[in-house]
Amino acid sequence: MSVLQVENKSRLDELEAKLAATRAELRDLATMGAVITSIHEINAVLSVVMDMAIRLVDGEVGLIMLEENGKLKLKISWGVSEDFVRTITYNDELDIASYCFDKRQTVILSELGMKDEKGYSIDSVICLPIQTSEKCHGIMLIINKSNGGSFSEENKESLEMLLNFVAVAIDNSNLLQARLKQQKVEQEM
Repeated sequence: MSVLQVENKSRLDELEAKLAATRAELRDLATMGAVITSIHEINAVLSVVMDMAIRLVDGEVGLIMLEENGKLKLKISWGVSEDFVRTITYNDELDIASYCFDKRQTVILSELGMKDEKGYSIDSVICLPIQTSEKCHGIMLIINKSNGGSFSEENKESLEMLLNFVAVAIDNSNLLQARLKQQKVEQEM
């Protein structure tokens, strides 16, 4: 075998391994989607999703905030406080969570070199909206990759797919709650 053939074989093996990993990740996302949309209690959904998201992108800590009465409210926090997240500013001097929610845009920040209130280093952040085409329900934010480095475009795409399921689960939960309220009113009449 020539050097060129060996290099091509090596590159082909590398591409096949990457394809297999991508297929496995897509299967995992489909399974996650089925689990998420089958749970009707929104707090349980958010807890499961936070765990899945951190494992999916090899993140360290994170939180989920949902909109209530026009404001973002903390719902799930794994190792990071809302107060600290509010100190991470982005464009327009808004905190990153508010910017992501208001603009309905994913934000990835790298090489921050910040310290939180406990002295932990904050090097990278990804903040994503939880949204459908009609409404933004809130945001998910993950800080630092466990192995160092920055969040990638692949991380963003994987989390966006996961959060699409979350947005549907939130819509379903809201519809179920409205239906239950309507049934209660009808029974009282």
